[in-house]
This record gives sequence, C-alpha cells and structure tokens, in this order.
Amino acid sequence: MQPYYLFCLPHAGGSAMIYARWLETVDPAIKLVPLELPGRGTRFKDRPYASIGPLVEELHRKVSTYVAGGSDYALFGHSMGALLTYELARRIAAGGERMPRHLIVSGLKAPQLINRAWEPLSHLPDDELKARLAEMGGTPQAVMDNEELMQLFLPVIRADFRLLDEYAHEPKEKLAVPVTVLTGNQDRMTEAEMLAWRELTSGRFGLHTFPGGHFYLADQTREVSERINEALLGGRLQQWLWR
Repeated sequence: MQPYYLFCLPHAGGSAMIYARWLETVDPAIKLVPLELPGRGTRFKDRPYASIGPLVEELHRKVSTYVAGGSDYALFGHSMGALLTYELARRIAAGGERMPRHLIVSGLKAPQLINRAWEPLSHLPDDELKARLAEMGGTPQAVMDNEELMQLFLPVIRADFRLLDEYAHEPKEKLAVPVTVLTGNQDRMTEAEMLAWRELTSGRFGLHTFPGGHFYLADQTREVSERINEALLGGRLQQWLWR
C-alpha cells in the first residue's frame, strides 16, 4: 500500500522540525514529511529566498519527487507556511498535476486579505522586531535573551516577513480541494478573516478553533493531530463545522 504523505511547512523563522512531535500523535497511516526551508534547521547555511515564487518552485519539485508514483498526499502549513501551502497548491493546479487530497491551513488570514491593512514587519528596527516576536510568542526565551543567536535568527525572520509584506494575491480559479482551517481563539485574526479561506475552494470547507494564541499548536499537539486524522482519513466529528 502506498503511503499517504502529509507535507508540513513551518511559520516564519521556524524550522519544519517543529512537526516532529506529531510522529507520536498523527495516525500511522499518514507519513509526515516536514519540508525544511532555507536558512534554518538542517538548511541553516542556505540563503533564504527573496521572493515567494522561487521558493514555491523548490517546494513543488520536492513534493513532486515524493508523489511521482501516485501516492495520495495532503499539505499543511502554519502562519507563513499556510501561505506557502496555498501557493504550492495553486502551482500544482496550474501544471495540471494530481492535486493534494486536502489542504490544512493554520494561523493565517485568507491570502486575498493579506495585502489589506497588513502590518509590515520586515523593515522594523531590531528592538521593535524583537518586541513584536515576543508578543507573538513561539520563539524560545533562551533564544530571545541570547544576542548572538538573535543576530543569526533576525536575518532569516526578516526574509520570511518580507515574503508576507510583499505578497500580492492574484485571483485565479478556485482550488478543487477540501480546505480545513485551524486557528487559536486568542490569535489576532478574526473569525471572518479565517472564514474567507472558503472563497478560495470549490471543495468542502471546515473551520476549527482551538484554545490559545498564534502558536496554539505547541500546547494542542494531540488535539490538532486528532483533527488532522479526521480530515485526512474520513469521518466527521460533531463539533466540526463544515460549510
């Protein structure tokens, strides 16, 4: 039996290895494939991309290598990773290739809303950027307190934020893929901004809210994994909101 791949993309400045903890909670029928981005983790020495297009092309090549034999697959992304997931799915659709079985996006307003009143972050001075990172959470305090580590980290986070700051959504055909949206109930995004993902798919749509802020994933590993298992492997929970 061929594997069912779940390709996972991280938040801005994050390593895809944050998803390693899911190995114990995601159903064994799903094979996790964290996609590491340049400038972090095992790719620390690689230069981050200056624009989203070439990065999506690289991700497309990687995913294509895994699924060339016809395996089912799905895409997951948190925050900036959600945007990359969406653009990757559009790249696959543009090539007329076999689409993912599901898109699961987390912690980001719908892409068509990103360039509307978006708060630019990449240009902030170091002190202001650090303060914003502390407010968002997700960066270990030990890293925040280590000036040497922060000097290594800040160029990567700036490059990632620049992808978001300069992103401009181009209306195209809706994706013919089910889309599930996950969010924290204390995040800065509104429910309306998350529900707007529904405009981008002609497939089934679901929204689920978890306790917590932007990085609710860290505290809700088992609960998030249960929703992923449910979305990818079938069935329906009573509290799931399908629209």
